[in-house]
Amino acid sequence: MFIVNYQIPKRVKEVIKDIDVNTFDLQYHEIHGPIELHFNSKQYGILVDFSFDLPMADELLFCWFELLNGTVVKVLGSEKYVALKLPEIPYSWFEFINQGQSLLVRQVEDTVFVRIPDLIITQPISEFYSKWVKYEAINKQQFVEEVLIKTCGFLEEVFNINPKLLESQFIKHLLDIHKKAFRLAKSRGWAQQIVK
Repeated sequence: MFIVNYQIPKRVKEVIKDIDVNTFDLQYHEIHGPIELHFNSKQYGILVDFSFDLPMADELLFCWFELLNGTVVKVLGSEKYVALKLPEIPYSWFEFINQGQSLLVRQVEDTVFVRIPDLIITQPISEFYSKWVKYEAINKQQFVEEVLIKTCGFLEEVFNINPKLLESQFIKHLLDIHKKAFRLAKSRGWAQQIVK
């Protein structure tokens, strides 16, 4: 099982609701809010009731959705191994190993603090050590569809807050990655319930 929960806090909505695209791109270029990821029994992120507005949660939501969609693109491509760098923790990653209809996932850390500029890599790093005792096996199709559905929800919410922001270069970049992930999923007959 894989689940993504996120929230755009009220304070952030107030800031971006009337902002113009140029100001957003120059001064903000990100929407902050809490995000949590569930890999079966393993969880990452703020574990809260998302019905409350959280003043202290400052995850990088654009970045997270870009990375998750980028991982979908790699997983649905020919990559057997994909690692996604956690945006807020420079030496922490999620490893995904492609195994048929499943993905094996674990959180790892770089033990020697190698500077890896990429946020998604496709070659294992020998200096990684696991923070989890074992890999979590999740269904690949369910992972892909959850990422696509939650990204659509996020983009729709941004549009409802301020439609002008869809012209932002940062949102356009996320949209490009999301469209590529969606096309790859559709080519497998997945994501049929997502209306584009």
